[in-house]
Amino acid sequence: MQRTDQIGAFNIIESAGAYWRGDENNPMLQRVYGTAFATEKELHEHLARIDEAKSRDHRRVGAALGLFFTDRISPGSPFYLPKGMILYNGLVDFVRSLYPKYGFVEVMTPQLFRTELFKTSGHYDLFREDMFLLEGDEDEELGLKPMNCPGHCHLFSTQKHSYRELPIRFAEFSRLHRNERSGTLTGLSRVRSMAQDDAHIFCTPEQVSAELDSFFELTQEIYQALGLEAPEVAVSTRPEEFSGDPAEWDIAGQQLVEAVKRAGYACSIKPGEAAKELHEHLARIDEAKSRDHRRVGAALGLFFTDRISPGSPFYLPKGMILYNGLVDFVRSLYPKYGFVEVMTPQLFRTELFKTSGHYDLFREDMFLLEGDEDEELGLKPMNCPGHCHLFSTQKHSYRELPIRFAEFSRLHRNERSGTLTGLSRVRSMAQDDAHIFCTPEQVSAELDSFFELTQEIYQALGLEAPEVAVSTRPEEFSGDPAEWDIAGQQLVEAVKRAGYACSIKPGEAAFYGPKIECDFRDVMGRAWTLATLQVDVLMPARFGLRYVGRDDKLHQPAMLHRAILGSLERFIALYTEMTGGDFPFWLAPVQVALLPIGERHLAYAERVQAALAGAGIRVFLDTRNEKLGYKIREAEIQKVPLMLVVGDQESADGTVTPRHRRGSKQSNQAVALDVMVDGWRSWGCRSSAADDGRSRDCRSGRRREHQLNGLFGGCQKASVKGVQHAEGQDPSRCSQAVQEDRHR
Repeated sequence: MQRTDQIGAFNIIESAGAYWRGDENNPMLQRVYGTAFATEKELHEHLARIDEAKSRDHRRVGAALGLFFTDRISPGSPFYLPKGMILYNGLVDFVRSLYPKYGFVEVMTPQLFRTELFKTSGHYDLFREDMFLLEGDEDEELGLKPMNCPGHCHLFSTQKHSYRELPIRFAEFSRLHRNERSGTLTGLSRVRSMAQDDAHIFCTPEQVSAELDSFFELTQEIYQALGLEAPEVAVSTRPEEFSGDPAEWDIAGQQLVEAVKRAGYACSIKPGEAAKELHEHLARIDEAKSRDHRRVGAALGLFFTDRISPGSPFYLPKGMILYNGLVDFVRSLYPKYGFVEVMTPQLFRTELFKTSGHYDLFREDMFLLEGDEDEELGLKPMNCPGHCHLFSTQKHSYRELPIRFAEFSRLHRNERSGTLTGLSRVRSMAQDDAHIFCTPEQVSAELDSFFELTQEIYQALGLEAPEVAVSTRPEEFSGDPAEWDIAGQQLVEAVKRAGYACSIKPGEAAFYGPKIECDFRDVMGRAWTLATLQVDVLMPARFGLRYVGRDDKLHQPAMLHRAILGSLERFIALYTEMTGGDFPFWLAPVQVALLPIGERHLAYAERVQAALAGAGIRVFLDTRNEKLGYKIREAEIQKVPLMLVVGDQESADGTVTPRHRRGSKQSNQAVALDVMVDGWRSWGCRSSAADDGRSRDCRSGRRREHQLNGLFGGCQKASVKGVQHAEGQDPSRCSQAVQEDRHR
């Protein structure tokens, strides 16, 4: 302002003392903070907006509604509470549900990359100070990804592509990390750990305009569903420092402006893995090679690993269907067993791991980073310290217990380069991890519930009964030996109550408590541990965890560590080798291959495809101009459970002819399309194994299960050896049964 008389109204906000030029020897000055406007009306409107903003501040509302919070133990990384996870998952699931309509496929790229990736992309030179950099072994420099685009470019470059495939639209919800300065961190609006509904589209130049229009259609559909008003839209143009051809920048900018206008918006510009015995052994080796999850994963287009991010898998779209299917199935059982899902940060100050004891014992296996102000941060290698801290942030009564926190977050462990093997030994992983805080009297019931949940999941996956053992205390341990012995005996008794023979693994427990281990054997006869449950005799005391008992006094809760599948990466590796990629129908990335005999059958085949997709079936339409026998062989190689053949007769009669991959090679009876679609809709086969005939409490449950097996490819029942599969039923018998139900 030129003159103070231009201030028509003002309000003092706060005042503070400050030394002149920061020197305490200088006089103390008074600093006054205020706001001013030309008129009283403008001032009052501004102050009213400030009061309204304070009442709606997401930090205050999030805490009041029990959604999320931030904590100094992991600055800039939110803790999502159960209600917050419902909100978070709801947004992700909604956006994900629209992806098939708009042609996006979900992938997962690693969170840790060798920095050469970011040097190639150009981010390293420009934004190195805003990245979290780590040192791996052999002096390799790694970086936590701050964005997904370099990984998606690398993913696209790993395969050859034809113009016929384009556009290819990769979408990802992975967590990203940026080293924002401490002073700038603000609730959820300015964070170090975040996720984006991120996607990258690779297309021909001629397809760009259509992709821009599709972007606005998707945006409008999402915003309307969320009740958001129309946004203000602007195009940002090239800055003073830029890369590339200025002419290309100008052409691209003009395309964006035109797309904004086509969408109906005003567009502003913002510049700037003896002989008989020998033969058997060699046969097992050959079998293991043919089932190697790395080979099968590549052949089926599920996942791969790459030197650009050693020990961290890239999940391709089909692999993400498998990954999400497992997570969603386990998650669907959580309400029944009383688990609530949370999300804790991936970056913590190392004082958390010092409190838990992991820092002193496993520091060399952790990825440590330096934040600003010399703070030492660590990528979490496990969830238990974070869950202990989460429990400690609130007061608890015995009436609330047991509290069961579950989490699927990514974990990172600095495994040596020479030990990394496909998905079975990785640096980046997720677990179906949970921690149970309960009273000592509730431990036995929780152990029994653990076995019930484990059996339900393993039966749905077609796994045989595991070998169960209890690991006892090692030479180096923490806690009272008497507590270890009592906890160990509790575990042995629980194993026996569950009906398993219990072996003992002396000295193989972790340092903080005895553990139940459920082992499965692979084709080579090697044991792999999946489900575990551990009684923790250490961490509740180290974190000072307490609850108010019936006597109104503070008591220390019992703590149980629980996993069913264990590491999802290791489980997928083992399960892929057990089944040879021949997954159960509900998990199969492609459930149905639709095979038109000739080009004249394509139109009807597309109608069939739409009907099946509408019933929730993952269907692939083979439009190639190839012989039917070739298409059948290709679908069999891709382990598609069910093939539907469409020819002249089917097109005329509105039918399809089913052919099970492992079923009879004889000609099958045609099934009416509406009968098949109604059957799928009736039983909701896509939702999860928990929704099939086994779980339906009705007198005809067994018959309905047989119908499902016949109709949905029930021949896909994996055994633990991955060799034997039940043969599929005659589809005609199945369709007749479904028709009988419809007539009733």
